[in-house]
Amino acid sequence: NFMKRRQYLLNRVDKLIEDGDKFNFSNNSYYVSGERYGRVSDELNAWKAEVEQLILENYGEYSGPYKMLDSGNFQSINGNYESAFQRETSIVKGAIRACKNLPQKIVKKPKESDDSEVIYLIKSKIFWSVSVVISGAAFALGMYFGKAKFDSEKNSLYEENRELRIENKSLNDRILKLNDSIVSFSE
Repeated sequence: NFMKRRQYLLNRVDKLIEDGDKFNFSNNSYYVSGERYGRVSDELNAWKAEVEQLILENYGEYSGPYKMLDSGNFQSINGNYESAFQRETSIVKGAIRACKNLPQKIVKKPKESDDSEVIYLIKSKIFWSVSVVISGAAFALGMYFGKAKFDSEKNSLYEENRELRIENKSLNDRILKLNDSIVSFSE
């Protein structure tokens, strides 16, 4: 089964190479004011798309052929000279030819998740680690500032209480003196 799939892939690669050889600057250009400029035909665009699809499906976006294919600027052919055509088509042809010598890689699509961003965040270990650290820091800061405020209020109340005790003692002493003078006056 693997050999059949591999042979099918190689046949597709050979067909794309053969199809690519049909494209040249003459059939992908236009003539204006004595100069010939490149113009990508619909057929050439379709061929490039087939090459890209085959490479992505069978080798993946991190493969050498795809990176080579992605390094070009295929649309730069439009309005440029033959050198741009040769450069860009040779990149695509090189990428598809490289597929003949590379083992096929099974490319798995990433699993689509039904989770919303909130669910994803809650499932994240980093989220919980950061939450614990932030909560601990908030608690420690709250304790520190709360204690500082309490200590400040405690100090001011202590001073006020001391002043009131001194005043109270002074008033008591005065009352005792007045009582003594009232008692001595009545005798």
